[in-house]
Amino acid sequence: MLNALIGDKSWRGRGAYAETTKATIDYWFSNTGVERLYAQTRQTNAAVIHTLERLGFRHEGTLRSHAMTSDGTRIDMIQFGLLRGEWLARRKGARE
Repeated sequence: MLNALIGDKSWRGRGAYAETTKATIDYWFSNTGVERLYAQTRQTNAAVIHTLERLGFRHEGTLRSHAMTSDGTRIDMIQFGLLRGEWLARRKGARE
């Protein structure tokens, strides 16, 4: 599972999540035998959903009422996946 949190609010919306996630994906697919990464986010987190899709992650499913907020509200989580071959093809295409 790929997890990232930008705790300093002054860095939010400035591409920090995308850049750190991209570097992490490159590391895992270039230096380990990992074949698949997955990420989950709240269905309401449009910024993360957009970034994951832009990085090539595909929507694999919705986990209905999977998590609970601090006020006890149940929320859906969206699951995304990315395969090594997909990432390497995207990176190769970006260099050409």
